[in-house]
Amino acid sequence: MGSGFFSQSNPPPLEQEEGGTPPGNVVVQEPTGVDGATSSFYGRGASPAVQAFEEDARQAAEAAAASAAAAAASAAEAATTAVPAGGSTGQVLTKLSAADYDTYWAVGGGGGGGAGVWGSITGTLSSQTDLQTALDLKLATANFTWTNLAGKPTTFTPSAHNHVIADVTGLQTALDGKQTAGSYAASVHNHVIADVTGLQTALDDKVNTTHIGATGAAHGNASTSIAGFMSAADKTKLDALATVATTGSAADLTGNLAVARLGGGTGASATTFWRGDGTWATPAGGGGGSGTVTSVSVTTANGVSGSVATATTTPAITLTLGAITPSSVAASGTVTGSNLSGTNTGDQTITLTGDVTGSGTGSFATTIAANAVTNTMLAGGIANAKLTNSSVTVNGTAIALGASGTITANTTNSLTAGSGLSGTAFNGSAALTWTLATAYGDTVNPYGSKTANFVLAAPNGTAGVPTFRALVAADVPTLNQNTTGSAATLTTSRSITITGDVSWTVSFNGSGNVSAAGTIANSAVTLAKMADVATGTVFYRKTAATGAPEVQTLATLKTDLGLTGTNSGDQTITLTGDVTGSGTGSFAATLANSGVTAGTYRSVTVNAKGLVTGATAKEVPGVQTVTSASTVTPNADTNDVVCIQAQAVALTLAAPSGTASDGEKLVIRIKDNGTTRTINWNGVYVAAGAALPAATTAGKWHHVGFIYNTNAAAWLCVAAVVQA
Repeated sequence: MGSGFFSQSNPPPLEQEEGGTPPGNVVVQEPTGVDGATSSFYGRGASPAVQAFEEDARQAAEAAAASAAAAAASAAEAATTAVPAGGSTGQVLTKLSAADYDTYWAVGGGGGGGAGVWGSITGTLSSQTDLQTALDLKLATANFTWTNLAGKPTTFTPSAHNHVIADVTGLQTALDGKQTAGSYAASVHNHVIADVTGLQTALDDKVNTTHIGATGAAHGNASTSIAGFMSAADKTKLDALATVATTGSAADLTGNLAVARLGGGTGASATTFWRGDGTWATPAGGGGGSGTVTSVSVTTANGVSGSVATATTTPAITLTLGAITPSSVAASGTVTGSNLSGTNTGDQTITLTGDVTGSGTGSFATTIAANAVTNTMLAGGIANAKLTNSSVTVNGTAIALGASGTITANTTNSLTAGSGLSGTAFNGSAALTWTLATAYGDTVNPYGSKTANFVLAAPNGTAGVPTFRALVAADVPTLNQNTTGSAATLTTSRSITITGDVSWTVSFNGSGNVSAAGTIANSAVTLAKMADVATGTVFYRKTAATGAPEVQTLATLKTDLGLTGTNSGDQTITLTGDVTGSGTGSFAATLANSGVTAGTYRSVTVNAKGLVTGATAKEVPGVQTVTSASTVTPNADTNDVVCIQAQAVALTLAAPSGTASDGEKLVIRIKDNGTTRTINWNGVYVAAGAALPAATTAGKWHHVGFIYNTNAAAWLCVAAVVQA
């Protein structure tokens, strides 16, 4: 509704506002006054006539609302009774649905127009042809929804319309009680500046009295004691500072900072520097003194000698290394060279693994693992000398295993041949030969060839001289096994056991071959028990894959260890590269200068060896530069500034990658390509003291500063500025 001036002859239209105000209600729209608060139709200070008109309109609206409320209450009351209001002669009460009280008055009677009232119906529904046809044409109540309603408009656009005074109950009466048009009594009222033509322009030409200072109304430049305007020179300086703040480039700063600006210059001199703790100090090791070197010489010591040319002017030093025999050599890295020999004094740990284990720096005990010595390792046999029990003793005389010897009886006794034997008596003093008597046994030489399967046995069934004959059943006693085959198993299983340095046991019942692993006792296989080896032999496995140890030479070991040359004990070791030095024992080493002057720095560059290769007194921030991307992910591990330039699409700032530290700072700098772009921020960015910009300002740099808060797990926005 507009806010123009209405009279009795030109009443304001009463509109149905968008949002669906039902007919019968009066909508009174009040415009907003100049101060932002709701006021009357005509602003603050309307005339009494206008105020009366507004009051009558308000009362009419309230009356209409009360009437509508009463009608709604009446309808609600009717809806909760068993019989709805109304009805006329001939109408019947009809149920509209299964819900309680959902009834209405319908026209009764049969035939003609209108709905008929059915009497008694017999038969099935299908036999009532006219009723079935009528029902088929109806839409089920459950399906009668807004969606099923055909021909309805898709939208309902509110339209402005007018009402005559008679449409509003009591409005004409209220208007009749108002003053006649043109006879309004004067009243006190207010106007805003815009109501007075030319007033604002006139005021703009006036001088604000608060601007009149010590320099008058001429707006003079400010000084250290007088407030005023900024001079052009000061503006140039301010712009330079702004440039530094927005670009972060030290190139925008020229000239030197006055010494007096640093601690008042107290303590400043040609030999001091300004420290990070805000004081002037002398560099460590320096005193700012001066002097003159009159002579340089070299003192011979520890095998190092030298000479100095022009010792009193420009000394040139020549060093010569002699025979250096240190008691030890200490090195922080790998020592290489030739003639390496001697004894490890305990500073190198040697560890053996595998079948033989042990660890130490000199001579140390080793252990052969259980089941580690195989038959393959013992190829070639073990010499008697390598065995602990390598001989037997007979009558006090030791006889080596595998050797021969003569056994002499302590007491000589006679040995006389008995029945069936022939020969001389034996007393140990001479060799003796015994033979069977010619008449012993059968008449044939008992050691001659005999018939197969014959045995020497007594006569079958009687006593007598044994002869070679075939066995008969009577010769074999009763056994627990048949006499035609071999025994399948032993009646009682037996264990076969070996003890001593090698232990082994197995149960055997004769049913088949058996085997079991034997165990060599710890410390049983000594070096003495192993086969002899050549001088300079070492044992280790050179062939790839697991297997038996192999015999290798010292030369092979030296090659496998990458050792070259021969250290005779007095070999000079020379270190080159980042660490330099030379000597044969313990000698001083020098770490090469990195090229960076000694001092205190806020930012350093370190190479892969951990050496400082560059440094600056100013901390250099890590800058991540992006040219127009739909999504940008800052890297909190490496970057302090994210510069997004020439942004040509809507921008989404994703959560920073990496691990942020509490209090870590991040500056995001954004500039579009001349067209405003929306900015979407991940939830990890939270406004705190400054709002997050929702869009860029065309062609301007935006600087948004964040500080990470570990407790909140968020990047808090503490500053957001846009380029002027």
